[in-house]
Amino acid sequence: MKHSILSKYFKTFCSLSLLITLLSFAMGGCKKQKEVSPEFSVLRIYGAYHAYGPVIARFSDTEPFSYNFARDYNSQGEERRQNIHEDQVPFTLHVIPDTLPGHKPAFSMMLNLQKRASYTFIAGGPIASMDTMFFKDSPLPYFGVGDSACAIRFINFIQGGPVKIIQKGATDNVIAANLPYKGLVDFITIPVNRSIEYLTFEMRDAATDELLATWSKEVWPLVGSQQYLYRVYSVLLKGARGTTGYSEPEFAFSRLY
Repeated sequence: MKHSILSKYFKTFCSLSLLITLLSFAMGGCKKQKEVSPEFSVLRIYGAYHAYGPVIARFSDTEPFSYNFARDYNSQGEERRQNIHEDQVPFTLHVIPDTLPGHKPAFSMMLNLQKRASYTFIAGGPIASMDTMFFKDSPLPYFGVGDSACAIRFINFIQGGPVKIIQKGATDNVIAANLPYKGLVDFITIPVNRSIEYLTFEMRDAATDELLATWSKEVWPLVGSQQYLYRVYSVLLKGARGTTGYSEPEFAFSRLY
């Protein structure tokens, strides 16, 4: 008798659980789902801060925000890529630890984007008074099989007077003679054939010719290993004159493809 009563209660409990589950699915199906476009734009984000400190981004002003799972945009000028399906997106940057009242962002803007387009956003300088730069990218260059070359663009994010960029070689090639702060040298073609052992660039003060930074890499480090041929790079000039460490002037290379 006792077993029969327990069995009856168990069946009743299972029936109620199934009913509740079905009702939940039915109610969920009635809610209007947010439509996500299959097309998207690409946002390339670079951090060029003068001190190391995590800065994280948020792409919504309504959805729950978790610091633990947010992406860190550091001071090294490395590219972080974000695919965005909306045409307009609230975009904010938050410094960690967050000491601003009410989780107020250190920077905020509304991104107006076009699908199938690529954009660049840079934030840098002192974290407490960061400066920013936002622009739509030019179409990425394409290389044929016979082209022994790569493409590189240079973005100057070093405050102060203009800089000069020189490609060193048997004959020096002046890429930019007077590139101002936030100035851009759009994609240029650089040969990377077997006659070139190293890619070497200098950054100098355009007025005084003071050497600010040097970057040099072997073009053909290993047989069959070519990291520059047919590739496209974005180079961020970052840092502050007369400093060392994280804020030292340097070239920050990021491969776009």
